[in-house]
Parts: sequence; structure tokens; C-alpha cells
Amino acid sequence: MYYYKVFEEKLFNSDLGEYISFGIVVEEILKEKREKKVVCSISDVSVTKAVAEKIAALCNNVQLSPIHLNDVVYDTIE
Repeated sequence: MYYYKVFEEKLFNSDLGEYISFGIVVEEILKEKREKKVVCSISDVSVTKAVAEKIAALCNNVQLSPIHLNDVVYDTIE
């Protein structure tokens, strides 16, 4: 089972300066060992937390395979 969650990060861009952005991290929940393992993450998804949370919630609802996360993010923000 995969769990998608949002994380906050402070980034810097030479044109924008310092800014706060939100990324998504994917954890695999290993039931037999009762532990979580980070599978992948994507940084700088959106500067709006609600947008990143909506993407994470959709991924959780359909149990999206992490290999498709980049495609979902790019399709959502275009």
C-alpha cells in the first residue's frame, strides 16, 4: 500500500529569490513489518499547499503506482 503526503520546503530561485513550495513524498507501508519506506518524492509541485494536497489525495484514493507520480503532477499543473 502506498501513502502520498505533502511536505513543505524552502527553495531559492535566482529570479524569484527564496520561496516556500510544497512537494509530495510517497511511502510504501509494509504491513508484515509494520514499517514505512520512502519510495520516491517530487519537489516543488506547487506554491499552493491545497494544490499539492489535492494531488496527494487523488493518488491515495486510486492507490496510484509511484512510477506515474511525475505524469500526474505534470498533467495537473499544466
